[in-house]
Amino acid sequence: IFTELDGQRVCIAGTGSGSVVCANARTGEPIWRYTISQGGVNGSILLLDDDKVIAVHGKENIDSTSKGRMVCFRMPSKYPEGDKPVILTAADEVWRNDDHVSFSSSPVLHEGRVYTTIATGELLCVDANTGETLWDLKLAPDQLHASPLYADGKLYVPMADGQAYVVKPHADRGEILNHAEMGAVCLAAPSAYDGKVFVQTKEALHAYGEKDGKFVGVKTS
Repeated sequence: IFTELDGQRVCIAGTGSGSVVCANARTGEPIWRYTISQGGVNGSILLLDDDKVIAVHGKENIDSTSKGRMVCFRMPSKYPEGDKPVILTAADEVWRNDDHVSFSSSPVLHEGRVYTTIATGELLCVDANTGETLWDLKLAPDQLHASPLYADGKLYVPMADGQAYVVKPHADRGEILNHAEMGAVCLAAPSAYDGKVFVQTKEALHAYGEKDGKFVGVKTS
């Protein structure tokens, strides 16, 4: 993700070495780094309130033998002087949530809530300000890669077993509105454009909607 830090354009990303890093987008200069896992941070990073970063991983944590975590931490508010990168630590964390084992599935942020899928096949809803898991919804035996999409007030959630779900998020639960059997493994995130939802599998790209662009939702299998 790209943002501004003290008037400088910067890029924030996860790395294969288990860190979240920040670099000057124009010069490549390293600015700060926070290591959160023994393996890759492969999901996309979220920016919360301009000064907080949310990241998720599915590898072994650096401070325990458990696997997986979603963490929110504060990044520097001023462009640092002197030696760089600045090394952030657990003291910079706002919260952590150990319900997550999430590999390359990226989280989605909408109106103060984070939605993500985890390795055991659940869709989780987390309060972005406190880190509390508000609800979880079991959708499949497992999940590794495909990310959920938020569009039109709903979540579009493909799973590794070839099922794709339309879920309406409520304050205390996720409601399954519809689902489709895609006929092949779903590894990619869906996308929305011109009133349609596109879902890719290992064998085909599917478009759901009407030809004139009016959205009608995912059809039943």
